[in-house]
Amino acid sequence: MRHYPTNSPKAAARVLIMMLISNARLEHAELDFLQKLRVAEKLGLSEESFTQVLQDYCADLLADPRRATVQTAAPALVDGLLDEITDPHLQQQIADFAFLLSHADDQFCQIEQAVYQRMLQRWRMDLSGTAVFTTDSIKLLGQIRQAARQHTKQVVQRLNREIKPVKPSATTL
Repeated sequence: MRHYPTNSPKAAARVLIMMLISNARLEHAELDFLQKLRVAEKLGLSEESFTQVLQDYCADLLADPRRATVQTAAPALVDGLLDEITDPHLQQQIADFAFLLSHADDQFCQIEQAVYQRMLQRWRMDLSGTAVFTTDSIKLLGQIRQAARQHTKQVVQRLNREIKPVKPSATTL
């Protein structure tokens, strides 16, 4: 795993990326939420730099010769990345973003919960200090979810109109 300076924008981005792909999936709703909240910018990165950190993180996970399988939430990995963030204000910001992002796809799976809980423990936070979001952030999350549902509905309707069932012919039987 490559090293980033403590409390650097790239180290902060990587913690969020770790949270995002801890379930081995990266959902469109999560990516949309990242962009709409301007997470990269708020961490001090361009979109391109954030994307590069994502690509580097995935490459580092895949390149580790000590593992037979990719373990996106191995305790030593999680702790190592969390330990690169020591500034309490930055920890709070990351924890808030992580909470919102983990709910962007309407699922907060067990592995995401475990990583998030470890984040709070490692940084000595409790739930009363996290997830203090602005009304705008919560409203935006609702809008993203609604837009994703509407888009899915439109795609299904379009596919139902465009794709006609194939009727078997006597020659194909």
